[in-house]
Amino acid sequence: MHLKTFPTSFYISISIGFAQISGEDVIAKMMENPSPSDIKMNFKMTLSSNSKEKKSKKHFRLMEQIEKRYQDGEFKSKLLLRFIEPKEVRGLSLLNWSRIDQKNDDQWLYIPKLRKVKRIRPAEKSRKFQGTEFTYADFINRDIKLDKYTLLGEDDFKGNQCFLVEARSINPS
Repeated sequence: MHLKTFPTSFYISISIGFAQISGEDVIAKMMENPSPSDIKMNFKMTLSSNSKEKKSKKHFRLMEQIEKRYQDGEFKSKLLLRFIEPKEVRGLSLLNWSRIDQKNDDQWLYIPKLRKVKRIRPAEKSRKFQGTEFTYADFINRDIKLDKYTLLGEDDFKGNQCFLVEARSINPS
C-alpha cells in the first residue's frame, strides 16, 4: 500500500539564547554556529496526509541520527539514521558515507524485517523514502532554502532553553 502525504513537516528542537525571533532567524543562527565534529540527536518527524480519501491523517517517525564529521582524510562525514518508532519501522537504518573527492555519497539501507542491506545507487536517491515525500537525498544534504520555517514556541530540554521550529517544504509536490 502506497501512502501519499501532503504536506510533509518535521520538527526540530535547537538551543539558542535570544527572544522575539522568527523560525527563519532560528535556522539562520543555527547555521552560523560552528558545526561539531560528532553529533547525536533524536528527532520526531510528523507526516500529515491531506488527501480527499483520508482526512488529515497524521503519522510520526521517531529517529536517531549519529554523525561523525572529519576535518581531513578521505571522508567529509559518516552518518547513521535509525528509526526508533513506530514498531513497524523500528530498526530500519540509513547509512551515508560522504567522501571528499566524490560527487555522490555512498548510501546503504538496512531492512530489519528482511535482515538485508540494500545499496542505494545514485540514480535511486531521488526516490521517495518510507512512504513520505522525502527522498534519500533529503535526509543527507537538505538545502535549508527548500523549506519555510515557523517558530512554534519555546521549550526546555535538559535545562536548556530551546525553540521549537516547524520546517515545511516550499514545494510540497
